[in-house]
Amino acid sequence: MKNTLFFSIIAAALLFHATCFGEPRIDFNETSHNFGAVRAGSTLKHIFRFRNTGSSTLKIEKVETG
Repeated sequence: MKNTLFFSIIAAALLFHATCFGEPRIDFNETSHNFGAVRAGSTLKHIFRFRNTGSSTLKIEKVETG
């Protein structure tokens, strides 16, 4: 019972924080892409589309490839 109450309070506090202080949130249409079989030396391109569904400015500061 104490654990349930504790986690409920934490969840409420996080929800309150997110609603009052607004945070960015990034949502991708897709998070990976498979090019399939590719010939050596081919140039490949894919666009990952995303949207900020949060309530404040989303700043993208560092992008790395995998």
